Amino acid sequence: MNRLKKWLVETYLPAYTRVAMQEEQERLRKKLEHEAAKNRQLRAYAEGLEYALEALGRQDVRVRIGGGEDGSHPRTV
Repeated sequence: MNRLKKWLVETYLPAYTRVAMQEEQERLRKKLEHEAAKNRQLRAYAEGLEYALEALGRQDVRVRIGGGEDGSHPRTV
C-alpha cells in the first residue's frame, strides 16, 4: 500500500474496518504467493515437456486417450 493510501486508511477508517481490511489484504497476499508458486511449477513442467519433445526430434509420438483397465475404447492420437 502506498504512503498516501496508508495514511488515509489509518486516519479516516474506524479501527474495526482497518483491521478487517488489513486481514483481507494479508489473506489475498498469501493467496497470490501460493498461485505464483503454482504458476512457477506449471511453467517448469511445461518447459521440461517442451525440452523432452524437442529431444525426440521427428520420432512418432503416440498418446493413448481413454479406456479403462480392460482396454475398452482405446484411441491413439
